[in-house]
Amino acid sequence: MKRPLNLSIPLLLGLLAWSTPLAKSQDLFGWWPLNEGTGDTANDISGNDLSALINNVDFGGLGDGESAWAEDPDFGTVLSFNGIDNSGAYAVVGNPPDSGTLPIFTTEADSEFTWSFWAKSEQGSNNDIILGNRYSSVGGDFAPRQFIKFTTRMFEWDTNNVQGLDYDDIPQGIWMHHVVVKSGTELTYYRDGIESGIRTIVAAPQDPQPVYFGGQGVENWAGYMSDVRLYNTALSEAEIQTVYENRGVFSTEDDDEDGLPDVWEEKYAGNLTDLSGVATVLENEISFGGPITDEASMGVSTDITYTHAMSGHTAVTINGVTFEALRPNQYPENFDYETFRHEAGNGALVKGPPMSDGPLRAFWNPTTGGVTSSEIIKMMDASFYNGAGGDGSNEDIRLSGLTPGQAYEFRFYHRPLGPAGSLPPNFGESYADCIMKFTTGGNSKSISYDIAEASKPPINMANNHQVFYLSFKYTAGDDGKLVLNVKTPKVVPNWWEDQSSSSPLIYALSNQEIEGGGNGDFDGDGLTDLDEYEETKTDPTKADTDEDGLGDAVETNTGNYVSATNTGTNPRKADSDNDGLLDGVETKTGLFIAAENTGTDPNNADTDG
Repeated sequence: MKRPLNLSIPLLLGLLAWSTPLAKSQDLFGWWPLNEGTGDTANDISGNDLSALINNVDFGGLGDGESAWAEDPDFGTVLSFNGIDNSGAYAVVGNPPDSGTLPIFTTEADSEFTWSFWAKSEQGSNNDIILGNRYSSVGGDFAPRQFIKFTTRMFEWDTNNVQGLDYDDIPQGIWMHHVVVKSGTELTYYRDGIESGIRTIVAAPQDPQPVYFGGQGVENWAGYMSDVRLYNTALSEAEIQTVYENRGVFSTEDDDEDGLPDVWEEKYAGNLTDLSGVATVLENEISFGGPITDEASMGVSTDITYTHAMSGHTAVTINGVTFEALRPNQYPENFDYETFRHEAGNGALVKGPPMSDGPLRAFWNPTTGGVTSSEIIKMMDASFYNGAGGDGSNEDIRLSGLTPGQAYEFRFYHRPLGPAGSLPPNFGESYADCIMKFTTGGNSKSISYDIAEASKPPINMANNHQVFYLSFKYTAGDDGKLVLNVKTPKVVPNWWEDQSSSSPLIYALSNQEIEGGGNGDFDGDGLTDLDEYEETKTDPTKADTDEDGLGDAVETNTGNYVSATNTGTNPRKADSDNDGLLDGVETKTGLFIAAENTGTDPNNADTDG
């Protein structure tokens, strides 16, 4: 889903004009996340060293125990104020009048500034200070009177004559983003990124004005505040939208260079690996893993998502992961197997039946191979294979139901039936020239090796009795399928001495999603992680961020219902029209079916007027 505005990380970096909290900014006057959670200092991360001192921090707020620090379900740690004059919490920027005061403004065209902050008011409309000042820093009016402050009813620009920028009263109990931009004589107010008021001024305060959060000891405001940013420039509408959409992103550091700020990845996923701003398209990578000796070295885990996990003939459970028994014509969902053999005489391929047996250890020695896990021995003692007979084998292992664009790793677990040189005379079996060909998305990749010679290239185990696996990492194509063709070509005599064309046995196989999603869409909702960061501002780990029954991708936030895949609703708000019904039950069919299918418009609180 795309919007006309598509601002990238580089633009955000240019807008914020800083690379680390220590880098002094030419654009930012100050930036206070208000997320410390303890102490009486609100740090300025702009690099301009304008921390704010919080007065009455332990008993003047709305947090636990009346603390000014509070935990909000949507915004996390925020600063709060109880609105009580004299004893309520409030904060002062810097040490005015020596530091922390605003620049001296004029009505000239080059006099610019921007105020930006998030607030949730807990009081009615009046002239209490949300951000700004009413008096000088030493108390009492300036001479002449002058001040600049946000209140719940207007932005007051006073030069001994209030030049108010009027806007709709700020409602209670709702987080909102507020911005005022000064450009010459023009003051413009934006609410939640939308222009919502304008005023032309005729004069400016002649003295530098101090900056307070939540009051000045008097005119104290009740509510919550977060992410205060003041700029020495007039932000454009596009830049305001970027600030609005990047609430809570207080650092743009990107150590893993995946296009997503590390703090955003930590916030949602708790790590830097699950989410990615860049889709990972694997170039069909083939390798070998092992040796497998115990359950830890098997590398399977319940934390991994498996599309397929199968064991030849006998089911096993390793590290909590169940490998289903694979038996002739008893295949699990999204799996198929087809076998052929070379017909005697003309060598033509003819279809044959699959078989499974267990246990059949033959001349394999688990002790020599270092295998100590009874479940792994059980798994490698039984097998599924081509029972067509004849000279040479041709098998197709087919996986389906894969997610197009998702990155996977397929593993084919091996051990020799009898390593070369260990078998009695006239019972040789080397599987020479075994060719494994993987095909997905119309692309194929092959490798040839001798299963019985595990100690030789390209396998390179320590000895021929060790258990190992063939790994194939790939990105699923549009058809959601992977085909492994296993071939041992028809060979000429000395069959008893070198049974080169025998079928390799399937002891176990698995197919797992590669951590991080591969396609850059961790929650599989159809929006890339980058889209959810830059555009929709939704949770990249939840396919339905607001839990309203509609996936994030279909909630296009246009306010206009087009179809079930373009509902126009807000993906961050479960009830977009505030009518008491979840967006997911309002299907706009015009026909009431049930409480779960009302037929009403999810963008209109009164569908029928």
